[in-house]
Amino acid sequence: MLKQFILIATLSLATLSVTEELDLTKRFTVIGDYISIEEDPDYAAYVNPLDEPKEEVDLSSATVSVSQEILDDEGQTQTIELARGTFSNGNVVLEGEIQEPTFANITVQTGETTTLSVRTLLVPNRVVSFALLDHQGPFPPDQMVLTGASRHAKDPSKRFTIVGDLTGIDEEYYPMPTVTVRGSEYDDDGNKQFVTFGKVQVKDGSFLIEGEVDKPQTVGIFVSSNMGLYWGGAEAIIEPNAVIAVVISARWVNRLAITAGAGKHSKIIGKWRMSEEYLAKEAALDEEFKKLRTGTASAEEREEDADTELAEEQVSEEPVVKHDSTPTPAEGCEHVVVQKDTGAQRYEEFSPGGTRPPFITLQDDLREIRNAALLEIALKSEDPIDSLLALELDPFTSSEHEVNDAALPIYERLMTLLDEDTVARRVKPPRDELARSVARDVNDKALIPGQRAPEFTLTDLSGTEVSLAEVLDANESVFIDFWASWCTPCIEDFPALKDLHATYKNDGFEVLTISVDDTFEDWKEAVDQIEFPWIDLGSLGGIETETPVSYGVFGIPKGFLVDSQGCILQKEIRPDRLKEVLSLRYDDQSND
Repeated sequence: MLKQFILIATLSLATLSVTEELDLTKRFTVIGDYISIEEDPDYAAYVNPLDEPKEEVDLSSATVSVSQEILDDEGQTQTIELARGTFSNGNVVLEGEIQEPTFANITVQTGETTTLSVRTLLVPNRVVSFALLDHQGPFPPDQMVLTGASRHAKDPSKRFTIVGDLTGIDEEYYPMPTVTVRGSEYDDDGNKQFVTFGKVQVKDGSFLIEGEVDKPQTVGIFVSSNMGLYWGGAEAIIEPNAVIAVVISARWVNRLAITAGAGKHSKIIGKWRMSEEYLAKEAALDEEFKKLRTGTASAEEREEDADTELAEEQVSEEPVVKHDSTPTPAEGCEHVVVQKDTGAQRYEEFSPGGTRPPFITLQDDLREIRNAALLEIALKSEDPIDSLLALELDPFTSSEHEVNDAALPIYERLMTLLDEDTVARRVKPPRDELARSVARDVNDKALIPGQRAPEFTLTDLSGTEVSLAEVLDANESVFIDFWASWCTPCIEDFPALKDLHATYKNDGFEVLTISVDDTFEDWKEAVDQIEFPWIDLGSLGGIETETPVSYGVFGIPKGFLVDSQGCILQKEIRPDRLKEVLSLRYDDQSND
């Protein structure tokens, strides 16, 4: 059935494209639907406390315009309006004339401040549809999205096409599903940027996305609800002239099958993804999830699932010792109770007799099939582009999410085989990023209680340099906390942290926060709102910068309690646990 759909969709698409290219007139049509969406209180947790409250306006009376931008004789950008109208009974229809396919912006505006826009390709004698989603409440923001089809390919020689049938998604839990095609690239400074190649709301279960690309590139195809709730996704390879089909391959486990009749996707992903072995294991996995979700699992299976849930809770809350040997404390830190390195527990440690739930085994089996096939290509392909694409899909991923340095020599080899531009944009930056991740992983495992906190010197908002050494010299203990303005959990911790700072600052306790914001402006705006009573420094540029790497920061918030000798007392500690530690450290002393 899957193969039949792919073939029919591909043939139909090819016929449709030829017909439309031959039948050109001047008229275009834009149809829009206004949709009011009630507030969902479950999404309140996603709101950053620093965000400004969303302006509530009546978008149903908004003005809709279609316009294009052109360069005049002096090289200045000029906006030409092609059509304008307003919603009537929740709908708007705009028509105009163009001589040829034209990129244009569909803009919705209410008053002087509320403006939403979506970009599309207008083609004579073709209808473009969009939806205006008016979310009631503070989250998510109102948005515009194309519906049914998203076309952004003006050059046929660079066009890729993705067509899909997502009939079967439970729209009670995932209303108005939206498909996004997103990839990444590196700029001239080696900074990773995410690129959206297309985004469209599914219409009657189907969607079409057309975009342009110069060379083969790996992307993710993601499905989410209109509230941003993630349904599932899969990886793909797009390239000029590629036609890719997307269907739901496993309903209960939310998995997509993405296939192509030819090209890089078929060669690098399709062969293993559509193999009998992979499909059989995926079907078995889907059946296991069906049992769990519908309550049809046997008593033994439910017991195993309960054990798995217990394992997940214990892993997230209190990791267990992973190694038997006790590390030696750093010189000068002999007074600290040394703790062994900790890591994620495996499910075998909690399951009776060391057995694992079937769905965990099946997930690992599917990952092993994938990784083995991609690694074979990355290591042995005669085409270095194929090797690079396989490497970009990360054949070293594991259920433990451990950093693996095995890709480094493959990157080194590709640097000698590919052209200078490809090396500069797609080989050297991820190679350097991986090297930093390896260093970060080493540091994270080494920085445990009983070891010394790495020294650093950073600047505050005024530009004054502050070193860790001088902060430690002036205090009996210091809580070092990494944060950013976009990190909601970080900011939610600050009120409790302020209380602890006020309670114990006279006992020699200090807080030193380190922002990993991308820009000075983001950092300053957040600090102006938070008003820290402690020392706040900036390591701007994200967790890839030197200080977060030296502290093994993979994610934030991340905190360390350090004593005046620079010895780590506690790691991965948040205010609740910090309160207990400080109480034992200072309240007991005062009682004595």
